[in-house]
Amino acid sequence: MSQILIFVVGAVVVGIVMLIVMKEPKGSGIDSELIKKQAKEKEENKKRILEFFGSRGSVSNDEIQNLLGVSDATAERYLHELEQEGRIQQVGSTGSGVTYQLKR
Repeated sequence: MSQILIFVVGAVVVGIVMLIVMKEPKGSGIDSELIKKQAKEKEENKKRILEFFGSRGSVSNDEIQNLLGVSDATAERYLHELEQEGRIQQVGSTGSGVTYQLKR
């Protein structure tokens, strides 16, 4: 009789642990939506940068900061991603002399 009782209690404990482990964390749907929103905003900003080149031969990091209202680091990330995608190229190596041009 005691073995059956131990088995039943063990099964209940395992079941509870499984429910806790497998339960979806609260807010994960919100996090997923936030990530999607940020990714969409990022792509829109990169598109705006490329459109901005249409009226200029070259663009600086400062101009991108002003265009998008973002920080220096964020502007740099956008420009770096566009460069990695092969859409723009960096002219100059460091500092305020660095500009970017559309890749032809």
